[in-house]
Amino acid sequence: MAGSFSDVAQEDLTCPLCYELFVDPHVPKILDCSHVCCQVCLKRLVKGGKSTIYCPECRQTIHVPQGKIPALKTNLRIRSLAEKHIQIGATAQKMQRRQTITCTNHEGEKMYFHCVACNVPICQFCLLHSHKEHDVREQKAVVQDKKDEMEKLMREAIGDVKSYEARVQGLNDLEQGIEKALKQEEAEIDECAERIRRKCQALKIQLRQAEEERFNTIREERERLGIQAKNIRTHHNHVESNIDTMTDYDYISAHDEFMIKMKALTVKEKGADIYMKPSVSKFVATPGELKLGWFSKPKHIDPDQEFGEFESASGLVSTPLGFLTVSDFGNNQVSVYSEQHNEYKKLMNITLTSSNQCMPIDVAAAPDGRFLIVRGSGIEVYSIKGKYKRKIGTSSITEGGEGANTVDVCSVTTTRDGRILAADYGKSAITVHDPMGRIVKTISTSVKPQCLAAIHDSHVIMSDFHSGKVCIIDLQTTEETLNVDIPEAQGVCYDEQTNCILVVRNERGSEPGRVFIGTGVIEQYCRTTGRLIACLATDLYHPRALAFTSDGRLAVADSKTIKVYKNI
Repeated sequence: MAGSFSDVAQEDLTCPLCYELFVDPHVPKILDCSHVCCQVCLKRLVKGGKSTIYCPECRQTIHVPQGKIPALKTNLRIRSLAEKHIQIGATAQKMQRRQTITCTNHEGEKMYFHCVACNVPICQFCLLHSHKEHDVREQKAVVQDKKDEMEKLMREAIGDVKSYEARVQGLNDLEQGIEKALKQEEAEIDECAERIRRKCQALKIQLRQAEEERFNTIREERERLGIQAKNIRTHHNHVESNIDTMTDYDYISAHDEFMIKMKALTVKEKGADIYMKPSVSKFVATPGELKLGWFSKPKHIDPDQEFGEFESASGLVSTPLGFLTVSDFGNNQVSVYSEQHNEYKKLMNITLTSSNQCMPIDVAAAPDGRFLIVRGSGIEVYSIKGKYKRKIGTSSITEGGEGANTVDVCSVTTTRDGRILAADYGKSAITVHDPMGRIVKTISTSVKPQCLAAIHDSHVIMSDFHSGKVCIIDLQTTEETLNVDIPEAQGVCYDEQTNCILVVRNERGSEPGRVFIGTGVIEQYCRTTGRLIACLATDLYHPRALAFTSDGRLAVADSKTIKVYKNI
């Protein structure tokens, strides 16, 4: 039977020069004489690039290939034995540490028990005498309990580590998201700068073109005057060179010819009118400062005022006279409010016609102050004093010109030039009416429009709560200039100060058409890219509509009340 590693003498596994075990970096190398020395010691012997050395034990000359000790053969058997020798020694020390220690009070007695009360290990004699009244357990059981406790704590610690690592990953993702957003913003700034550069270049070209005709006139006049001066000087030199050398007879004969030609050359012709304008074409900048854009930071606004007791405020508009008009769907009424001493007071209730029992869905105001109220898929017109005037026709001719289609109106807004825009939810279209209410155009939309807001006279914003879309449509070309996903979007409006669109949203419930009360928000989006800029307000009850007051404050119909914000 092979002997154990303890039978192997340690000196057989060590270098005869440095007495280090044959383990890295002291790799055992076999010499030609079969003796073994470590690589470290042999390297010291070949300093200077020598190709031969003497064996440290037998002094025999040993050839070293190219003077490189690592090229010598390694005694793998000895190195393996040396490594195992180290492992056995470490295991023996570990086992020695784990052996049960003996009692200090009773010689030779090993302590197999543990006193819980005193929290000390004891032997069997200690158990019978000094600790017989104490709670005593086997030491192995106590150790196992403590190991279980430590393992539980370590598992919790690992859970904390994973939590911290997840947070670190979240921070990394946040940093990457910010970096990506920064690059996108930089690209947008570069694009804006490029547009400005192209515009400036076009203005320079226009300026040059505006003065090009004058430049041509100047060049032609300069060339004409130069030729005339040259001709006069040539004739002058000719007369001057001949007047003194000619005989009196010859001069008298040539005098008339000289005079006629000189007078012809010096006739004052009317030159081109190049001195009438005192300066070049004047560049006229558009009014206001040049606005390249802006940087936005997350912000939050709080309501400055809150008024009204509504059942379900569904529409909101600021009239040209400065009034706030609210359509209350739940109470079947439209109320007009005016600001008095920094508070909104009810001015009047518009008495709706009894012939139409449908609830008011939305309200808008014409430039002349008239009220437009959406009821029963139609639009009713009321005077400034709230008197019923007439009903706007709600039928449009089909594309083929055959018959008429009923317009299913659910929202209405007006442009500055008095045109009326109605959202035809049933046919996914927007109908454009003239100030008298006649339909002049029907614009098909990619989604079903539910809420509308005009951008001056050129564009209209629309939202569709069910599809979660907000679009901007060019009223002239009927093309969509923006189409973005904004889930649960309802009321929309345009902010002239920032050139942004504002949207009210509600978190949708599990049932179709149901929303969670108290989860409404007001968000600000870029008009051109649809990028979310900021969440302006949260925790709204159930917002439906937005409007700016005459003094520039933002008002929101929050179902039960109207909230007015001081600034954005």
